[in-house]
Amino acid sequence: MANCRHNWYPFFEGISERAWSQEMLDNIDPEPFEFEDKEYTFYEATQKQRQIERTIRKYKHRVMMYDKVGDDESKLIAQVRLQRQRQLYKDFNKAGKLRPTTVNTNVYGYDIKKAEVKKLRKDNYKPVDLGKFGKGVNYYKIKVNWDAASSHSIKQLDKRNISKERVNYWVKYGAPVEQIKDYKYAYVTKEGVAVVDVNGKLITAWSKNDFDEDMIRIIKKMFGE
Repeated sequence: MANCRHNWYPFFEGISERAWSQEMLDNIDPEPFEFEDKEYTFYEATQKQRQIERTIRKYKHRVMMYDKVGDDESKLIAQVRLQRQRQLYKDFNKAGKLRPTTVNTNVYGYDIKKAEVKKLRKDNYKPVDLGKFGKGVNYYKIKVNWDAASSHSIKQLDKRNISKERVNYWVKYGAPVEQIKDYKYAYVTKEGVAVVDVNGKLITAWSKNDFDEDMIRIIKKMFGE
């Protein structure tokens, strides 16, 4: 069996007519393209695709494994790294005008985990007025600008044993609460809260282990019991 993308047909010299001229065959592949300062031929691009697809499957397996053993911290890190690989796959395919092969990224049993992200992000959440804490909004897209984070906020994370991956995850999937007075947004989940300003600068973050009574009431008001 030939390991390529071409179709094969019998050809009888002097009888059969060529479907492709030599010029057409010489130009069958798309032009090379650049991605992240590296040039890829079409063949090299397909090999890069397979590499990213294998990495995506690897992290899907890890997410399921850590979920099964109850290692939430490792599972969170695997989910963040999985998301990065998915974004890389999307960007690479777009740069090379390549067709994604989703069947190569599928892992049996992984789809049932989609509900977990939905639960963390929404969980029947409806924007509500939370008094001094702020007002819930449907969506406010922002990314944490770690270069702008103060040494104090980083020390807080270390002290509270919160990783950057966890903060990124809360900001990506948390329910945003607009704090207009200070031009900040608190991204709230049942697992923790991250507060950033409108430019993505981290203000503070704390996990459910540090929730006080007021925060517990806010969580219940936002997500229910």
